[in-house]
Amino acid sequence: MEKTAYEILGVSPTATDEEIKKQYHTLIRNVHSDATSLKDLTEEEREKCEKLVREYNGAYGKLSKGKRTDYDRTLVQQRGTSRVIYEEPVQKQYTTATEFVWGDPEEVVRRADAKKSAEKVFEEQFNDLFKNIFQSGFSFWGSVTPDPNQNLRQDYWKLKSEKEKLGRDLRMAEQDVRIEYMKQSSTNEIQLGIDSRNIVSRMSSSESKRNMELQGIRQNYFFKLNKRFMTDKKRQRLLQEQQQEEDKVNAKYNLLREQYESKRVKIEMDLAAYQKAEKAAVENNSRVQEIKGKLEAVQRKLDAIAVKLGYQAQTSDYTSSYGERSRVSA
Repeated sequence: MEKTAYEILGVSPTATDEEIKKQYHTLIRNVHSDATSLKDLTEEEREKCEKLVREYNGAYGKLSKGKRTDYDRTLVQQRGTSRVIYEEPVQKQYTTATEFVWGDPEEVVRRADAKKSAEKVFEEQFNDLFKNIFQSGFSFWGSVTPDPNQNLRQDYWKLKSEKEKLGRDLRMAEQDVRIEYMKQSSTNEIQLGIDSRNIVSRMSSSESKRNMELQGIRQNYFFKLNKRFMTDKKRQRLLQEQQQEEDKVNAKYNLLREQYESKRVKIEMDLAAYQKAEKAAVENNSRVQEIKGKLEAVQRKLDAIAVKLGYQAQTSDYTSSYGERSRVSA
């Protein structure tokens, strides 16, 4: 029977890639012309060395990284009764290294595919089973036992799902009303917010400008007041002039600040009025009222089932577009 690549290299089928590589280099070093002087050998001996080089190269090529797994699978299928694979304790070691099962080659492949398919189906069924158990109200006490409140629990979770869907629909309906109200209004919340920020920015800019002008005045009079041989009368006059110039700058700044402040107050009032009108438009919308009515009905059913099941009341997780939480418990 033809030798396997493992037999040619003289290594075990369970040898690591590093061990195979080391053994290959050891063997090839003894017969390769680049590493061994072949001048003293006869023609027959040189041919034998060349043949060995080809065999070693071919065997190592089959066991190199990326090809060894395919070679092992082919070896199992073609040499089902091979001494190299089935001889004890090699059989046990080879089974651990390659994860193959033993028997007829066709049976090996069939059993491996059937095992993978069965594991996948079992995993899916197992996940579905636990999902249905926990949602339907079954409990574990050594074994699966039916819950007398199973139907109530199923209804409860269905209502919870319906409530979440209604909550999403309500938020979408409120958003549609706000967009439509914005299109019909002469102004909108976004523009009013931008105007308010612009006013605040102008106030800050005017204050910085005022401070720079005051600093320039004080610096200018500092040099004037520190001249030598200045009379007290002239010093007092310069101080009065400095104070007058600073008063003019402050008066101008205060006037601008009053104007900006009045505009800011007006914008805030317009913004509050807009938000109030927008909220009224949303609350009076027929679609929004219809969804809110359905939500309240679902919540009442949830409360009734929760009382029967002994669930602890919790604040509803529904939040409107305005951040208002429902006062109904769940």
